[in-house]
Amino acid sequence: MTRHLAVGLECHEMSPDGRVLALARRSDGIVTSAQLAEVGMSPTAIAHRVATGWLVRWHRGVFLVGPHEAPLSRARAAVLAVGEGAVLSHLAAAALWEFLAPRPGVIDVTLPGRSARNRAGIRVHRVRDLHPADVTRRRDLPVTSPARTLLDLAAHLSPRDLARATEEAEVQRRVRLNTACSS
Repeated sequence: MTRHLAVGLECHEMSPDGRVLALARRSDGIVTSAQLAEVGMSPTAIAHRVATGWLVRWHRGVFLVGPHEAPLSRARAAVLAVGEGAVLSHLAAAALWEFLAPRPGVIDVTLPGRSARNRAGIRVHRVRDLHPADVTRRRDLPVTSPARTLLDLAAHLSPRDLARATEEAEVQRRVRLNTACSS
């Protein structure tokens, strides 16, 4: 039996709670109600686990498994709460790229093509569309590209903080600025 098949059988034989824990390990402790249903949890079973604290509801349909969050739990939960096509952006993206230190407060998420409301702890930026070059993944999270992140920050940061973030992006070689001026 190959290792892949053995791992697959092992997961298949796990209880629903075991499958939820396996999902949580891969996703900063965050799971969705759709994922919970896929592993065999009914709405009643989910409600029971919320009542006992085994699941903590952070947003509609988004839960933290257990009481301990990982560094990216809130960012992952925000993207999942906003829905399909949502990407981490602005200050949250800058923190993920390590251009700026993480800041407490709301998590910025950009959603192209459709409207969505802000939620507790989430600021939704609506755009008509995002060019494919403006979206990537980092640590398995959809996020705006380094260049798009800096562009988004330009409208929200002081010139000094923007210069600091831009310099860090250059030091990391995530962006290359053309400093030549044409006459």
